[in-house]
Amino acid sequence: MFTIFLFYINYYMRISFAILTIIILSSSCKPRQVEVSNLIGNDSVKFTYIYSEALKNRMLGQTTLACQQFEECLVMNPLSTASAYQLAQLAIEAGDLDKAKNYSEICITNKPENEWFLLQRADIAKRLNEKVVYSKVYTKLAELFPDNLNYLYEYSIIQYEDKQYNDALVSLQKLEEEIGINENISFLRNNIYFSLKRMDAIQLELLRLSKAFPDSTRYSDMLADFYLSYNQPEKALNVYQAVLDIENENGFANLGVAWINGSLGKFKQGFPYLIKGIKSPLVKYESKKKVVELYLNSKASQISDDSIEAIYLALLDTDNPETDVLNRYISYLFDRKDYAQAEKFAQSSITVNPDNFTAWDVMLNILMIQGRNEKLKEYSLKALEYFPNHALVFFFSGYSQFALKQYNEAINYFEMGLDYVGDNENLDKQFLIYLGESYHYIAKHKQSDSYFDKYLKIDSSNAFVLNNYAFYLVSRNTNLDKALALSYKSIEIEPFNSTFLDTYAWILFNLNDVEKAKNYIERAYKYGGNSNSLIVEHFGDILFKKNKIDEALERWKEAYALNRSNSKLLEKINKIELEN
Repeated sequence: MFTIFLFYINYYMRISFAILTIIILSSSCKPRQVEVSNLIGNDSVKFTYIYSEALKNRMLGQTTLACQQFEECLVMNPLSTASAYQLAQLAIEAGDLDKAKNYSEICITNKPENEWFLLQRADIAKRLNEKVVYSKVYTKLAELFPDNLNYLYEYSIIQYEDKQYNDALVSLQKLEEEIGINENISFLRNNIYFSLKRMDAIQLELLRLSKAFPDSTRYSDMLADFYLSYNQPEKALNVYQAVLDIENENGFANLGVAWINGSLGKFKQGFPYLIKGIKSPLVKYESKKKVVELYLNSKASQISDDSIEAIYLALLDTDNPETDVLNRYISYLFDRKDYAQAEKFAQSSITVNPDNFTAWDVMLNILMIQGRNEKLKEYSLKALEYFPNHALVFFFSGYSQFALKQYNEAINYFEMGLDYVGDNENLDKQFLIYLGESYHYIAKHKQSDSYFDKYLKIDSSNAFVLNNYAFYLVSRNTNLDKALALSYKSIEIEPFNSTFLDTYAWILFNLNDVEKAKNYIERAYKYGGNSNSLIVEHFGDILFKKNKIDEALERWKEAYALNRSNSKLLEKINKIELEN
């Protein structure tokens, strides 16, 4: 537990520094003094113009052009650290850290004491895991800017990580003299004491914090964590129990007991404490989340569905529940196929926070699964008001109108949404399928074929797409060789699918390969096609072509019995019976 605590502290300590860095670096697009001292006359004017244009293009998102212009500036003036700095930033954004490093080195070489350049080099070193470089840069920052406490703080972390424990303690003491007793400073100091195995010093530090912040019980939590790190759960429990003896509803202590029991595999014993801890309004969500994750994600917990429900409902029982919790609960209900409850909470979330995409996503999925297409249309169009650039919302809207046979409207939304898909290949394929189907239903076959071809370039293993495309081609008596190849591939993938076998047989029939067509239609009939009116009718058509009139008539009657609304089939039957 304490090792987890240490990691949490290190991460937390760097949060403030990371924010500072982002603030500094995000300002890098602001115009800075352009270095023209090495240029004269027209060259100076040209340099200033190109540099300004590069800054403008970068702000407009035209990064390729901006890179070219900054590089041109650097050619004109190889000492232009401003150009090199911008090129390094663009390279960082592009993920080319080696290039970023080279440009950053130009800045450091020419202006080794520039704060911005040093911060940029530190950022690159951190991304490249260059620990030595990162340490050197912050050592220099701390020396150059001794009044900047952020640098001194980061420097003390580096000293700690380099095992320069005494030096780190000196840096922390200097920080504390400047700002007073501070939790982050104490956290790092305790990490140092832990590394030095100075148990008494840790306890003294926690006591010092307790006196400085008498209203906080978190230091009891730290002390308990410390005992846990030495595999002394009983001592840790004693710490928490001492708090609970005084204050039975103390959320921190209850969560602590829940955590210890969970860590020991005693989830049943810890569960009541977990619920009490969750219900405490004084405990921040992040603290609750850590313990909840242990109970929900541990395979050994084996807690019941009712207990999971109780955990979620306890987390949600606040005036302003965390969106993260609500979304997880909605997703949990959806995964359990408890659609009524999932819809209820999703609707509630959408009403309070219409920008919550997860709630919309679950709601739209439920409506689609349940075939409530009018509602799906209504809600997806409403969702587009909040997510006008979200491909999935366009897909739901297009799908609802496709299901309602409003194909032209469906096409509009599918084609608009396709522009926002990005690199989501699965969603891209869904758009292509439904565009192919929609154009087919309004008899715009060129567009339909085009979308099916685009799909098959991405994925040629979807048997349903292969079959449908093949069937549409043979229905139009167009490109039968291609239809045959597509259909054959579909039955290679699913050799016992009666619909796919029927399509292949029907293409062979249209190619006048009647004997082979009969072979495949018999297989289709055998593997379940005998309950499909169209397949049975095709069987009859193929038998009729082979001049087996009585057998054909028998199949047609069988097909008509399956679908008595087929007037054309009835005409065929009556005609044969009259002739005979």
